[in-house]
Amino acid sequence: MAPKWLKKATFYQVYPQSFYDSNGDGIGDIKGVIAKLDYIKNLGISAIWFNPWYESPFRDAGYDIADFYQVAKRYGSNADAKKLFAEAHKRGIKIVLDLVIGHTSIDCKWFKESEKVERNAYSDYYVWSPLAYYRGSGKGDDYFISGWGPRGAFLANYYAVQPALNFGYAKIEHPWELRYDDPRCRATKEEMINVMRFWMDMGADGFRVDMASSVIKRDEGKKKTIAFWREVRKIFDRDYPENVLISEWFDPATSIKAGFHIDFCYNNFWRAGYRPEDPRIKWPQMAMAETDFTDPVPAITPAFELIQKTQKKGYIGFYSGNHDAARLRYYGSEANTIVKLAMLFTLPGTPFLYYGDEIGMRYRENLTPKEGGERRTGSRTPMQWDNHLANAGFSTAKKEALYLPVDDAKNAPCVADALKGKNATYNAVTQLIALRKQHVALDNDAKVELVYLKHRKMPIAYTRSNGKETLLILLNSSKDKVAVTLRKLKSAKALLTCGVSLADGKFTLAPCSYGIFSL
Repeated sequence: MAPKWLKKATFYQVYPQSFYDSNGDGIGDIKGVIAKLDYIKNLGISAIWFNPWYESPFRDAGYDIADFYQVAKRYGSNADAKKLFAEAHKRGIKIVLDLVIGHTSIDCKWFKESEKVERNAYSDYYVWSPLAYYRGSGKGDDYFISGWGPRGAFLANYYAVQPALNFGYAKIEHPWELRYDDPRCRATKEEMINVMRFWMDMGADGFRVDMASSVIKRDEGKKKTIAFWREVRKIFDRDYPENVLISEWFDPATSIKAGFHIDFCYNNFWRAGYRPEDPRIKWPQMAMAETDFTDPVPAITPAFELIQKTQKKGYIGFYSGNHDAARLRYYGSEANTIVKLAMLFTLPGTPFLYYGDEIGMRYRENLTPKEGGERRTGSRTPMQWDNHLANAGFSTAKKEALYLPVDDAKNAPCVADALKGKNATYNAVTQLIALRKQHVALDNDAKVELVYLKHRKMPIAYTRSNGKETLLILLNSSKDKVAVTLRKLKSAKALLTCGVSLADGKFTLAPCSYGIFSL
């Protein structure tokens, strides 16, 4: 059974180095998050997902972990983490940590011991080929970093500085590989279970697992990987029944079967792809554009089918953005962005709001890449708290000492203006989250049914229901005024509208508008 709190949960993603700097060193930290917990609570947020806060050389912004049991010094201490858990819980907010299970940093103690020729407890924590110049097959995730040292070449999981942890292979092809059920691979798994227990015993409310499908190698069909995670889920159900297990798998039908409560979904109907390597390319699935929008049917229909397929088993995580994706505001005007957020907060599943998206923070182009961020760096800039303060209120450090530059444009959005009612995106987000909390038909597991979806047309209309109430949602993300007649629904009562009117079953939607009606 999933924790009951997930029925109503709305998550907020915090990129800790960019959220709020409490000590003036130019980098956000845990005490900074504690200072802003009331702001997060007032948004209506149920849980915070933290990007990795562990000790790291930060060649990949913390996804290269050197010590899984220690908060990185730039963020504070384990004592700060424990205080955060307590302060968040006082406010009814859960804290979910990022777990990088597939690899470590080359600076990790485990790796430094493993690379030694002499056998020790960590020798098999990683995959080593004795062939010094071996580079792997190049297929999928099978690539080795050669010329490393006397043990030969090691398997990497993402960047070259991220050696893959050894959970074994489903299919053996080389003599240095271990089967997934080998006791030596079990030791690696037990270590990572210990990491989870360590933080949950301290107060964490679960984990979002990075690259969750990558643990067991050469696992066609992911059967052994599914079994791996089912075992972890049993531990959660037995010892941490109120804690959540979230996967970065991007295949909810498989990951939920594997035991995850939530899995992310590529919601490309309101953005052009996942990562912003070339963010202006409009994929065929980009159905929520303001101009030149493509056919919404091929994008929306599969998403709704996926929801219905998995809904009784777990939750799909739809997100406004994240640290790997161009910010939502990049793909349309403020009005268009608000329509997309209206969809986010009226879909089933679990909504994830990326920090700053509630005020319409912008993707920053042409920034110097930071800590392996490449083009993603433009989505990781500091939170804009108050444009009347230095560094938009993010930090008291000198400008050149900031983790990344703030948006210093005169019209840059900021929280201070939003709290004064001067930010339409913030107003919409807070209203939508509040409405989601108030109505059981908008529960994360409530039913969804498409009512109106036509090729190359707006609006999009669907109902949400739970047996006690039914709500109708209409969305027009385009620049054109549109209308649709739904005579069976002519008695609808408006709950929250932005540019939508109803007369005798005919709904008229202004450009970039949305409406939520009670039936």
